[in-house]
Amino acid sequence: MDEFDELDAFAGGGDCASGPLGDLDDVFAIEEREMAAGYAEGVAAAQEESHAEGARRGAEAGFALGHEAGFYAACVVQWRRWAALPQRASAALAALERALRRLPFDARDEALQGALGNVRARFRQACAAVGVDSATCQPPHKADIGGTTDHQSF
Repeated sequence: MDEFDELDAFAGGGDCASGPLGDLDDVFAIEEREMAAGYAEGVAAAQEESHAEGARRGAEAGFALGHEAGFYAACVVQWRRWAALPQRASAALAALERALRRLPFDARDEALQGALGNVRARFRQACAAVGVDSATCQPPHKADIGGTTDHQSF
């Protein structure tokens, strides 16, 4: 009998893996189980946090889009109040209004960016027809409407 056989006998039998304290594989697997549980908790927490962050950013982007479209629509209403608009200006305002009505407000719609580019182009065209400088007639910056402190336009 060698010294390993003596240890096996002391552990409670001929099998070194089990003894009076239970299965040693369970003891060795504790670290792996705890790491797996911690990893799963971390993944769940990250998914929850990223969902909340995505919702916040989506709301900000939706607000910016709605604000920009609202600004353009308000310009159409205001410019139509002016007396004696030339035919060219009336046609440009009608085209801008049609472009605004076609603007999809679903962020998942692939046509959104193209439609928004069309609205912006129609706005510049309406500005030129009405006689307003489109470079100075832009939606307010985020900082001017209570958003972030940067001064980038929407």
